[in-house]
Amino acid sequence: MSSWDRNRSPVGWYVASYLMRLIEINADGKKNPKRRFLSWENTFLIKAKNLDQAYAKASKIGRLGTEDFLGGPRRVPMR
Repeated sequence: MSSWDRNRSPVGWYVASYLMRLIEINADGKKNPKRRFLSWENTFLIKAKNLDQAYAKASKIGRLGTEDFLGGPRRVPMR
C-alpha cells in the first residue's frame, strides 16, 4: 500500500479552472487596475497521470482562447 499524496489523483482526473478577461483592444484605460472589466471562469476536468501533466494540459487549454477577434455587432477588435 502506498502513502496518500494530495497532489496525485487516485483516479487520474483533476479539476482545473482559469479566468478569462475580455477587453476592447483600442479602449481607453484598459490597463487601469481599478477599472471594471468582463471576465468569466472556466472549470473543467482533465485526465492526467500527475499534477504536473494536468497543469500543462490546463495551461494549453487556457491559451487556446486568447487570440484576438472581432466582437459584437460593431465587430470591435477584442482580446
